[in-house]
Amino acid sequence: MAKKTDNLGLFQRMKVFLIWLWQQYTFCTAVYMLEPVEAAIFNIVVFLIFFTSCYTAYIFLPPHCHMILQYLGFIDIPDAGKTPLTSS
Repeated sequence: MAKKTDNLGLFQRMKVFLIWLWQQYTFCTAVYMLEPVEAAIFNIVVFLIFFTSCYTAYIFLPPHCHMILQYLGFIDIPDAGKTPLTSS
């Protein structure tokens, strides 16, 4: 038996998925039981925490991963512009 969303276009399927995702969020957090002002404040706080976490991971995670890979020997440590000592 074909599903209800099989004949929909890409954007319509994406819309259906986002609606489903929003419903899952509201049911799991019980936001649907809050007053509209309370729900707005709760959603703002949750999304601020989420986007702050994403930003922090984007800024701080790559350098830490790079240092770990250097420590484990997967990446060579650059000389940072130092010239080798020569005997003259």
